[in-house]
Amino acid sequence: METKRTNVIALLTDDPKPALYRHTTESGVGAFQSYELTDKPTTNMYFEAEGCHLYFINDDEIKVGSFIKCPYGIRQVTVILANGFLCGNDNFGKSSCSKVVATTDKKLLTCNGIKRYGAGCSYNNNCKYPECLIAQPSQAFIEKYCKVDGIKEVVIDYQPITICTNCTSISVCSCNFKYYKNTHRVKVDTTYNTITIHPVKNSYNIEETKALQLEAFEQGRKLTQDNWETEDFKDFEGLTHIN
Repeated sequence: METKRTNVIALLTDDPKPALYRHTTESGVGAFQSYELTDKPTTNMYFEAEGCHLYFINDDEIKVGSFIKCPYGIRQVTVILANGFLCGNDNFGKSSCSKVVATTDKKLLTCNGIKRYGAGCSYNNNCKYPECLIAQPSQAFIEKYCKVDGIKEVVIDYQPITICTNCTSISVCSCNFKYYKNTHRVKVDTTYNTITIHPVKNSYNIEETKALQLEAFEQGRKLTQDNWETEDFKDFEGLTHIN
């Protein structure tokens, strides 16, 4: 199982049912509150209660149809440029954009006529935006986010997949196997369309360190074995002793 560090940002929204509210007090200190736990507060202890959605962004590859965080907010990529991305009539440099891999924003979770992965989605049948799959965090994470007044970074799970670079299929297709590419994508619970989130861990105990060392050793051993079976080591076949 692969994992990746991912940033979490809260952006203001005019959605009448946002995932959470950000409160501003007289001292200017912000506090978050889940929409699921309360209606919009009207108490005088808050000067302002602003609706927000959460966006999980990282350095995943951005493709046509991807949603990105750019200087103008959240946009969908329509064209890949040499040094950036075109979103409608606006273009943005690569260094100023990050891919949105999960969100609470229902507008990004709703198909709106664009085909998506999953049941009923003809992914390799002239799909206009095959990268439009967006997952969401669990309600438990949203409540945790509010309880601690914000979480800036998390670790999310990824799963291995094989894609066809010719027809963009993510399953067996009729294309030549030379187009097949092994990669990873965000692991999604297909029942609830949620991602698996872990806290960022910056320190490890002795047992965890030993486990990581063993995993690294096994990965190194497998890599050496795989390389030995390639053409790079063909000249060494049959040798039992090297002076």
